[in-house]
Amino acid sequence: MNKDLISEIRKTDLFNLIDESTWQKISGHLELVELDKGQSLFLQGDPADSMYVVVHGQLEVKMSEETGRDAVIGKIDPTMLVGEIQAISGGGRTANVDACSDTCLVKIPKSAIEIIASDAPETFQKILDIARERLRNDQLRPLLPTLFGTLNKKALGYIEKHIEWIHLSPGEILCRQGDPGECIYIVVSGRLRVVKESKDLNNLDLGEIGRGEILGEMAFLTGGVRSATLVGMRDSHLVKISRTVFEKFANENPSAILLLGQTLARRILRTEEFKHKAHPQANLTILAAGNDMPLTEFTQYLVRSLLVHVSTLHLSSRRLNDMLGLSGIEHIKEEDLFNVRLSAWLTEQEARHDFMVFESDRSDSAWTKRCLRNADKIIILVPGDRPAKDLDTKMVSLLKAEWTEPSKTILVFVHPEGTSRPDKSSEWLNLIKAEEHHHLRWGIEADFQRIARFLTGNSVNLVLSGGAACGLAHIGVVRALEENDVPIDSISGTSMGALIGAQYAMGMRHSELIRTNRWFWVESKPIRDLTLPIISFLRGRKLHQVAKRIYGETQIEDLWLPFFCVSTNLTSAKVVIHRKGSLFNAIRTTASVPGLVPPVVNNNEILVDGGVMNNLPVDIARRFFKGTVIAVDVTDARALSTTLTGFPSPWQILWGKMIPFKNRVYAPNIFDIIYRSAVVGSRHKTEKAKQDADLYLRLPLDQFKFLDFEAFDKIIDIGYQYAKEKISEWKGKPA
Repeated sequence: MNKDLISEIRKTDLFNLIDESTWQKISGHLELVELDKGQSLFLQGDPADSMYVVVHGQLEVKMSEETGRDAVIGKIDPTMLVGEIQAISGGGRTANVDACSDTCLVKIPKSAIEIIASDAPETFQKILDIARERLRNDQLRPLLPTLFGTLNKKALGYIEKHIEWIHLSPGEILCRQGDPGECIYIVVSGRLRVVKESKDLNNLDLGEIGRGEILGEMAFLTGGVRSATLVGMRDSHLVKISRTVFEKFANENPSAILLLGQTLARRILRTEEFKHKAHPQANLTILAAGNDMPLTEFTQYLVRSLLVHVSTLHLSSRRLNDMLGLSGIEHIKEEDLFNVRLSAWLTEQEARHDFMVFESDRSDSAWTKRCLRNADKIIILVPGDRPAKDLDTKMVSLLKAEWTEPSKTILVFVHPEGTSRPDKSSEWLNLIKAEEHHHLRWGIEADFQRIARFLTGNSVNLVLSGGAACGLAHIGVVRALEENDVPIDSISGTSMGALIGAQYAMGMRHSELIRTNRWFWVESKPIRDLTLPIISFLRGRKLHQVAKRIYGETQIEDLWLPFFCVSTNLTSAKVVIHRKGSLFNAIRTTASVPGLVPPVVNNNEILVDGGVMNNLPVDIARRFFKGTVIAVDVTDARALSTTLTGFPSPWQILWGKMIPFKNRVYAPNIFDIIYRSAVVGSRHKTEKAKQDADLYLRLPLDQFKFLDFEAFDKIIDIGYQYAKEKISEWKGKPA
């Protein structure tokens, strides 16, 4: 090696701290490399076994795009490093490097890098800092044209030199509502939640902000204060641009102001657009609550189901090692240089895939912790056939340390094939706080598909109204949906709709629904259990006994499908949503028609039929489930009226029924009046539900009376025939 070249390198800021003895060790490993103009130093994808220092001349860095065109992403001048990232962290070259002119370089192989790392740690730290900055800028650079327009080299250099990099952990606050808007932020990787805070602590979630978006532009442009609080959802990296830096930048690039204003306008316009839709990109982490859970197999099956809806990348430590041609990724920690490169690679994959599915290790490895830090949601697999006390205590400790988002936690109960009914799910849900849970029978493909639809915002959610005897038509609708291959992923409702929906969620299909409800309403005749009408016309004892035989001790958490029903709290004048606890109690409450059935007393408060305030709870289904909502309305749409000039007396109606050939007097009976009075308050809600549902079915059942259970088969058949026709039209095919 030419001593003059080594002497020249030693004078640079990068290497001037290396002492003589270390140089003696290094010099024998160095090589001189000379390139003619246009000659390549290395190509994208080549193995990385060394880094280089430019002595004189210049290099051009190009990256191959998907179009096949090479884009110039930078120049390497004398005394600058090239190839240091891959030489230190491993993997292949990420760009093509060509000589712009005749160029002389010094090649520093891995053997020399190892000597620098051990004998000259300050110099090695400088190299690491250069590598980190270059990796970060490589992530930022592709985002800037969309935000600020096409930038020349000078403008790009100014931005890169004056920005401040910020790392945000999950749950960490970037800025608070009311803070002065003295800067803007660009999300380079990760995701943040936008929260509108209120004095009563009933905060409103306004949405999510992901990679490539600007934050704080409204307060920045208006000179006001932050209108919301920004919280990290997962490990996120942002750049901060102060007002002083941006104003100087905008003076020379005035289009940046216009583009910033357009960004603000787009965000305002899209507020309602994503109201019912899931975020188009999400990171999902899957963990197992025990070493015997089928973690890898579950992830593979789920990914296959997700691919039906979204582009999906399945990552585990083993798969990632194979993809990048490395080993030991599961041990990479935050402080390692390769962590920066790995984060950049993961960010690049996020831009290419709708879903990133991270399969954790079966231990609290660095990879498992990375999976949690990068997650938007986590799925925890728990055994459906074992008690919660079997949970690994290490899992509990890991979740407490690394995850603080129960609203983004999903429990999946894995049941052995052939399980008839889940049991004691509430024990697990009390131990692991989760807002959502699903039951999965191993080997049943439909269960994986259902979970995939929920995760991607494509679930099909059936909402059934109250309507007493007319509610039997819901059974016909269920049959029509089954025959048209329309899945039912969740089912919910009010009063009679809740009774039928709960049975379906227990696992009954339409044929079993018919048998069960024929016995319930026709053979057992619970509505003939009359009593002295002081509190209600029905004593309710027979209804209680028959319902208890059907619903037993089942808990809502143990239903195969997500389910809720609503009742009305007369004491507080509020809607009550039943999503957990005794299914029988929920059904008994939602079906307590005022005046007909005795109300339910709970904690000294009086609860009655949910139809009083919300007979078709589409709005609540929208709150809990992202996807399609099918609403079935079986309420009587006729106005309560009579052709007589005055309301007939009871004797007139009775004589009309008893005397042959006498013109009968038609008028609503007391039960019709009671029921209409019960649901009239929710009429406006029902009209709103009609507009809000993706498919609204108003079944033609006006001919039937409120308690016309003797028309059992006819009511079900009308529901089936009408729904079959409308569903076929909805799906775009002939009936």
